[in-house]
Amino acid sequence: MVSVAGLAGPKIVAYLPSISLPTFAVHDEPVQLATVVNVSVVGPTSNSQPVVVSTTTLAFVGDIMLDRGVKQSVVKNGTGDYNYAFADLDKLKDADILIGNLEGPISDKGRDTGKAYSFRFSPAVIPVLEKQGFDVLSIANNHAGDWGISAFADMLTEFKSSSIQLVGGGNSFVDTDQPKVVEKNGVRFGFLSFSDVGPGWLKVGTTTAGISIANNSRTPEIIRQAAAACDVLSVSFHFGNEYEKNPNWRQRQLAQMAIDNGAKIVVGTHPHVAQSVEEYKGGVIMFSLGNFIFDQNFSTSTMNGLAVKIHLSGKEIESVEKLNTHIDSKYRVSVE
Repeated sequence: MVSVAGLAGPKIVAYLPSISLPTFAVHDEPVQLATVVNVSVVGPTSNSQPVVVSTTTLAFVGDIMLDRGVKQSVVKNGTGDYNYAFADLDKLKDADILIGNLEGPISDKGRDTGKAYSFRFSPAVIPVLEKQGFDVLSIANNHAGDWGISAFADMLTEFKSSSIQLVGGGNSFVDTDQPKVVEKNGVRFGFLSFSDVGPGWLKVGTTTAGISIANNSRTPEIIRQAAAACDVLSVSFHFGNEYEKNPNWRQRQLAQMAIDNGAKIVVGTHPHVAQSVEEYKGGVIMFSLGNFIFDQNFSTSTMNGLAVKIHLSGKEIESVEKLNTHIDSKYRVSVE
């Protein structure tokens, strides 16, 4: 561990990248599911009966933006049905839990705050996201407040009747500091999310709605307590530099801090392009999954991203599978 000096911003501690070999398999190409999720048998019990350890698959995707050009295409080509934007997600259908980043509020309320790029999605999107299989969505990002606090708070209300759990935002820090837990196959999977790129004015308070901000002295403690409250903790960070294909030192510092404090999985969003997937102390760090659905058609890198499937045997990571995602000219996403 080394201190980083001479850099602007808050004093932090940076961790050198891990150089140890992965302790689990990482597949750059799709693999046959049977090779990564076979049921494991762990030792005999006292009566000599084998103990079967269940297997679980988590799937992670990047930024989901359903406004602007995507909305226009849905209206023009999909008769207003947002399912049109999800062309082919078959390779994610076997996931037990599907997680993504919601890049803006879902609401019909609020006022545009006047940013250069402001997003707001129709409430009609919620049942579509449910139908497409999403279980957890991060809302801690720089677009969460694009239409003001009223749109953000309305989104929290809209999702109360949904099967999807929101992480990284809530009506108070009591909501955001507690992991949202999804139990599958007897394992409690916990989820937290933080934004490292603001907006600072939307920071969650004691009695005020908002999002979790990574630049908080309590962040390591929040992660540590969340890890103790579940079996497998996943932490999302909206961080890094836009359009950069390599993670920066700040991304490494935050990601490694999360695993050092008990997380097993770290997923990054915000750069709009895919970055590396790495092993660190037996955990998985996905620095950026890029765009999942977006209308940034000015480069191939912003129209192609990553979906990552993490296969666990019981509470332990068994293998990691990387899949390519592609957004076509009509802003429809396919997992390849």
